[in-house]
Amino acid sequence: MRNKVLHTIEKYNMLNKGDSVIIALSGGADSVSLFHVILSLKELYSLNVFAAHVNHNLRGAESERDEDFVRELCKNHNVPLFVKSVDIASLSEKQKISEELCGRNVRYEFFSQLADEKNAKILTAHTADDSCETLIYNIARGTSLNGLCGIPAIRGNIYRPLIEVTSKQIREYCKSNNFSYVTDSSNLTDEYTRNKIRHNVIPVLTEINQSFIAGSVDFFDRMRQINEYFEKIAYENLLKCTCKNGYSCDMLKRVPKALLSQMIALIINQSGAEADSRHIKLCIEIIQNGGAVCLKNGKKAVSSQGVFRITDESDSICELEPVKLNSELEVLYNGKSYFFEKKSFDKSIVNDNNCFDSSFVTEDTVVRTRKEGDTFTLPNRCVTKSLKKLFIELKIPREKRNSILLVTNGNDVLWIEGIGASQKARVTKKTKELFLIDIKEK
Repeated sequence: MRNKVLHTIEKYNMLNKGDSVIIALSGGADSVSLFHVILSLKELYSLNVFAAHVNHNLRGAESERDEDFVRELCKNHNVPLFVKSVDIASLSEKQKISEELCGRNVRYEFFSQLADEKNAKILTAHTADDSCETLIYNIARGTSLNGLCGIPAIRGNIYRPLIEVTSKQIREYCKSNNFSYVTDSSNLTDEYTRNKIRHNVIPVLTEINQSFIAGSVDFFDRMRQINEYFEKIAYENLLKCTCKNGYSCDMLKRVPKALLSQMIALIINQSGAEADSRHIKLCIEIIQNGGAVCLKNGKKAVSSQGVFRITDESDSICELEPVKLNSELEVLYNGKSYFFEKKSFDKSIVNDNNCFDSSFVTEDTVVRTRKEGDTFTLPNRCVTKSLKKLFIELKIPREKRNSILLVTNGNDVLWIEGIGASQKARVTKKTKELFLIDIKEK
């Protein structure tokens, strides 16, 4: 098995000479096998080897047994061990998520913290069997092409040297080398979704084809190649469909449906939400007809005014209370610094969007966000519109309208962020003094 793991490491270029690695060590057969294989490669790659264990405290004495086993194993092989003990049951209840998800979040947060401290790679013991379980789980809930690729060999700073090894090969490896390991009793029940798949679905598929798990390695390779190709084409097409504030619905409608699905999945995944087939289908529908779709992780897909975009519902932007304008004023708002400065007219320092004539500023002039009744006179057109109607006409996304900064006299808007000055406040040859606005990200 060592040679098989070495082949995987070289295939994906997982390790370099002098690397520091942290082995995620639960004490089970998979992680113990990973532990011994990595130690056997320590000299070859001049590795600095550490181990990390998380005690979830879900199984009473058995959880303590696992921690003691891991401590003894690392002690016997002179491997520095880091242990974190967490009451997952209480934490999951507090966070209102499943114990399974809570445990995963805690583990990876702990591993990531250690990796940063040690400048190390994280090695986990995911196997070909785990990849097959993930495939079936993804199919059951509906997935994009990406969900057919199994568990990636590398994701960020997480490396999986056993990803092409089967659980059967691992058990044989432990037996032939007389390696001890512990068995998690929770893995023997059907309490968790993955256990149901492992105990009830995988055996049936293995009856149909004894090489189901081993053969899946080639399947995942092919699917990853196809997915990478489609992602490349999807990305190239997304660039063509990009418009202000999102993606052009008209252009997206012309894309073949199979490619459009991949493009939508890419947009959703890039936003931090997780794409599945149901969400992708609904997004295609709103691209055709307009509307909105609630996605995972507090995201929302919106199609309006011919633009498709992903918004973050958790980013609620508070309105800015009026701030009186004076000759020098800095306003910090929505992650930006707005510096208003009164200056003598100089053609070289102004443009249509960053200034307005100061002669229209009164004691009542303020900087604020929009309010009901605001109006704006379009420059060169002498047409006065309500701000609401103007924003709709300019296709400014609804979720951005309340965060656009204005300079106003009552409901008369003199200047709009990103649009510029109104007809009467615009800078002309007759302008003697003006307000210059410098906007910077904070």
